[in-house]
Amino acid sequence: MKFSFFSLIMSICLINILILFLSLLKNKNKFIKHFNVTSLIVFIILIIFRTLFNFEFKNSININSKIILPKIIDWLRMPLYVDSNLTLLSFFLFIWIIGSCIISLKTIFTYYKFKIYLKNISKFSYIQDLELLEKIKQELNIDKNINLYRSNEITIPIVVGITEFSIYLPNIILSENKLRNILIHELNHIKGKDNFKKIIILLFKILFWWNPFIYLLNKDIDHILEIQCDIRTVSYMTDKERIKYLESILAIIKNTKYINSNALINNLQVSALYNDDDNKLKQRFNLVLDHNNKQQNKKYNLIFCFVFIAIFMSSYIFTFKPIYYPKEDYIFIEEDDFIYERDSYILKIKNKE
Repeated sequence: MKFSFFSLIMSICLINILILFLSLLKNKNKFIKHFNVTSLIVFIILIIFRTLFNFEFKNSININSKIILPKIIDWLRMPLYVDSNLTLLSFFLFIWIIGSCIISLKTIFTYYKFKIYLKNISKFSYIQDLELLEKIKQELNIDKNINLYRSNEITIPIVVGITEFSIYLPNIILSENKLRNILIHELNHIKGKDNFKKIIILLFKILFWWNPFIYLLNKDIDHILEIQCDIRTVSYMTDKERIKYLESILAIIKNTKYINSNALINNLQVSALYNDDDNKLKQRFNLVLDHNNKQQNKKYNLIFCFVFIAIFMSSYIFTFKPIYYPKEDYIFIEEDDFIYERDSYILKIKNKE
């Protein structure tokens, strides 16, 4: 095994395949209904591994490029200025690493600021809220200790935490049924480990911050997670109960339209019961109303996992390589000699390697 710049190209190709895959299917209700985000998260972890541990095997099958890749490599190996050892490739890698470090520090600072914000806001708990929470936890077989707060400074229900959880609710008047629906939704975020999944997406975004499509992927994943949390929530509800559930969501959205959500909440990887896109909201509601409890998604998830793993393995089996041709005045010592240029690329001459 050896490190390879061209292996890195395969990692970038995997990212674009993933984003294209979601972009094409995100508006398909059948796909959203059956797709398990866990298989996607596993694929993202594999891509991160592929990028950080970037090597190729000796027996990899080379996909030779005669024109495009050599030109790209020549351009990347150009010195930044005359007689400089610093190439464009080195410069871009430096910017990549520095950008990831800056975004990491900014994320850590934002999260720390958010924790301070939550610590300092005025918050309180109603006994009836806590009693209802404990009742729902028993119904969902959740034995974790979960804090529940209301606050005038929180405008949307959110779940914060990875191992220790807190639910924050806006201090608005809600009927017991609406409050129950909202709490079930937030507890299903906890049960589905959605905050952990969002952290993986965040790491993915930090690593590939320069790719604008990553930010679209982040929004798509948030949308899919919300829909799948809705589906888990209404799985055992009757049609009338589902309508009541959607009315609960609308009550929260109506409140949010009049009060801007705190910017810190919008910038952090927390689960929030909110969606400000009318088309996504329409899709979300349609899926809740049309969901069939008897539908199975295991077959689809196995297919997704198989496809993702096959794509990942193929990125090690097949690697892109440039082909360089020697100049006419090169002198050969022996006919069977291999000739190398730029320390790494096999040259072809007169149909011989």
